[in-house]
Amino acid sequence: DAVRDWVCWSAPVRARDGRSLGVIDLSGRWDRASPLAEVTVAAVARLVEDHLPVDDATVDSGLRLRLLGTPTVTLDGRTLAVGPRQVELLAALALEGPSTLDELQYLVYGDRPISPATIKAELSHLRSLLGGRIGSRPYRLTLPVEVDALSLRSELRSGRLERVVDLYRGSLLVGSDAPFADDHRHVIDVALRESLVDHGTAAQLLAFAEVHPYDEEVLERAVAVAAVGSPEHHEAVARLSLARRG
Repeated sequence: DAVRDWVCWSAPVRARDGRSLGVIDLSGRWDRASPLAEVTVAAVARLVEDHLPVDDATVDSGLRLRLLGTPTVTLDGRTLAVGPRQVELLAALALEGPSTLDELQYLVYGDRPISPATIKAELSHLRSLLGGRIGSRPYRLTLPVEVDALSLRSELRSGRLERVVDLYRGSLLVGSDAPFADDHRHVIDVALRESLVDHGTAAQLLAFAEVHPYDEEVLERAVAVAAVGSPEHHEAVARLSLARRG
């Protein structure tokens, strides 16, 4: 009876290379279950991942771009201090491939007037940060690059929704109005949303709703697939009520 009266929530903790390191587990009595428990466990797991030490012996050399959620740029395991436009330029080169100066100008700035000298100055600074590993004519990254957005799209095509949800820490380059960012953000968000509505578990749908709390269709689907009376069902009902209140 005591075992049946307990409920557990868990979230994986992964290394920077995607290896599973362990699980954060929160257990308690069923009569004290809270709709916030699953969200709390996921948040703690992500906090642990963000503070994992970097093992130089296991980190691959190269550039890593985290574009989903809060953007970060690391080179050989070391975080680089870069501004929003510099992140956009790196992301454009990583996602769009080799580009001329005119192409980069449109990808990042669209039709807004901008001096070519401004872009060249940003690229020069980035080239210095990367130890000269940005080629020109066309501009391109000349070092190994890992991008979370590309990893997510690969996992999504393979149908591995659990891994996709782990990678999805938010929309791509939130707040960026760069045309290329708008395009990639739309494709990722819509493709993931549709896959979750069709095939996602309640937990996966609720994880997506953390980023998009007013998506009523996603929350309605979470209510539908969650076991009635389960903590996930209670949370989905509560979130849907909040979403409908606007």
